[in-house]
Amino acid sequence: MAMSELVLFELPTRGAVNLFCAALRPRWHGWSTVDGDVWLVGVELYPEGADLANLLRAAEGVIADLGLGAIHFCVDDRVYRLKPRAGVAVK
Repeated sequence: MAMSELVLFELPTRGAVNLFCAALRPRWHGWSTVDGDVWLVGVELYPEGADLANLLRAAEGVIADLGLGAIHFCVDDRVYRLKPRAGVAVK
């Protein structure tokens, strides 16, 4: 079974989306949109096997830097919670 080539992250504000995207865009391509009161960021995965793990580790650091708590993300039609990287204070 092939893994999805897209990961969707749910973020609380447009400002968080802008900073999240700025941090991830040098390595991953994607887009953002608003769906009602939820901001979504779509990130394209590369075919390398470790790309999802690398993306999630980077996202953990970014949400910690932004002072966010856990956020939701979706891959392969399943929704998960992603917590900020441990050891980084949440504001």
